[in-house]
Amino acid sequence: MMLPLSLGNVWAYCVQVAVLTLVGAALVTLLRVRTPAARLVCWRALLAACLGLPLLQPWGEPPSHTAAAVASVIDGAALATTAARGEAWWVAIGWAPLLLAVWLAGTAVWLVRLIIGLVHLRALRRAGAPASLSPAVAEVGEQIGASADIRWVAGIPQPVTFGMRHPVVLLPAALHGMSTEVQRAVVAHELIHVIRRDWVWVLAEELVRAVLWFHPAIWWLLGRTQLAREQVVDAYAVRVLGARRPYMEALLACADRTSFVPVPAFARRRELFQRLTQLSREVEMSRARVLVSFAALALGVICAERYTVAAFPLHAASPAGGTEQASSKDEAQGLRKIVHVDPQYPPHVSLDDVRGVVTLNITVDERGSVIDAQVASAKIIEGASAEGQSHVPGEVAEAVRTAALQWKYEPLPQPMATVVSVAFGKGTDRPVSPGDESSLPSHIQAGEPEGKLRMVYDVERDNDNRQVVIQPRLQVRTEPPAGTGGVADPRKPLRIGGAIKQPRRIHNVDPIYPAEAQAARVQGIVILETIVGTDGTVTDARTLESVPMLDQAARDAVLQWTYTPTIVNGVAVPVIVTVTVNFTLR
Repeated sequence: MMLPLSLGNVWAYCVQVAVLTLVGAALVTLLRVRTPAARLVCWRALLAACLGLPLLQPWGEPPSHTAAAVASVIDGAALATTAARGEAWWVAIGWAPLLLAVWLAGTAVWLVRLIIGLVHLRALRRAGAPASLSPAVAEVGEQIGASADIRWVAGIPQPVTFGMRHPVVLLPAALHGMSTEVQRAVVAHELIHVIRRDWVWVLAEELVRAVLWFHPAIWWLLGRTQLAREQVVDAYAVRVLGARRPYMEALLACADRTSFVPVPAFARRRELFQRLTQLSREVEMSRARVLVSFAALALGVICAERYTVAAFPLHAASPAGGTEQASSKDEAQGLRKIVHVDPQYPPHVSLDDVRGVVTLNITVDERGSVIDAQVASAKIIEGASAEGQSHVPGEVAEAVRTAALQWKYEPLPQPMATVVSVAFGKGTDRPVSPGDESSLPSHIQAGEPEGKLRMVYDVERDNDNRQVVIQPRLQVRTEPPAGTGGVADPRKPLRIGGAIKQPRRIHNVDPIYPAEAQAARVQGIVILETIVGTDGTVTDARTLESVPMLDQAARDAVLQWTYTPTIVNGVAVPVIVTVTVNFTLR
């Protein structure tokens, strides 16, 4: 799974946990679940539901347009689109690796802390001396039905209980000087933890904390769970002792901060008030009320889970590799242009001896209108501008941008952002007025030798009296020079447009995203001008717009493509096809 997708899933999971915790906490409060045992069940169930959220996900592919490398073809008339249906909210950003490193570092710190705590417990056990309890204190163990290795240890502030097969209870040496009632209360509390096997639960909770240490809702749930567990043990101990006062005195005597060992604490200062309050009042819930509360809580949590999973789903990674996303007409992405307006270049700009590409970022609204167009780049690829025209790329780019704002597409279900590349200069379409051939590039003016192709424009005007080029097309002179066989020179590649239709790709090879480019998080669009031979194979490809780390990968893939041969007057001819390869990291 790619890093941005992983972090996006973590963020979605955090939101799901937060919503689920809020709903669960509100239900426990509204249902007035007051007994410690019932609360413990509720908090554990809610924690389990949060941990089980990934199992409930649809795990569909992310709603993103990108594959590892996306290739799309643009026609020789210079319009191509490699589009995206909006930006995914989890799109890759530069600080993503840093966030992952912080997360893993935090988990490592908590796991190391846990291991150190376990080692410390083992050292304390070795340092302790077997405890010789008075008959009155030892009697508590017989009442509870539990046994453990009880030891006196100097220097620990609170009793400590740990172990599964061979449980150990470590009592602070300071407990020697306290009354028998306090000693009985402490021993009863710790032995109840032994018979309940609470240390296993504590270890599991600490592992959860180590992985999800960054989420406040998890901390809160673990805190509620620990408090409810201690309140359950308090109630049990009071029943065994038959008196509340000595037990409350023991809590007050031992209240202190615990060391960072993974054990249930006898008395934490931050929980002491709540535990004493719970002990001082009688709280009961009937069996029927408990069952109704559990049912209502389960229903509420299930509804909350369904909502959060639908609203903030986790996504599976798509297979790596390139896929063709859009054709020259943009049908694959839902864009189909119905009105095209050619750029109106300034009169003093001559593009006969140059060739270049303007790339725009445009936004199409639901009605199909272009509501925004921003120039991403404008470059002269071939030739040089005339003296005094050093700003040709900028002027041309503004003309292209102005024209793009007048384009019209078929209505869309929702606004769409797209990237448009428009070629300009020799060999490309130029806007003309009806009947005015003087503004055409020199190679297609009427004065050219017979046998050459010439461009014919059908021009109409819209309701705002603006020129709209409906259909540019190529015509061949009816009296070609001798030796041409009645068609243009079959050895010279022709550009796509008008009578020369876009060939259909019949064999595609997906670009391979270079590993070094992925590691450096290099993305971008490579535009290539290719020559498709008479047999439909790509015989040459040169770069019009470059992304240095991606150029060779794009060229290697494109040179393996195959198209249907292009036929003009019954003869197969080579054609020039401009293609766009879009490399985007998921």
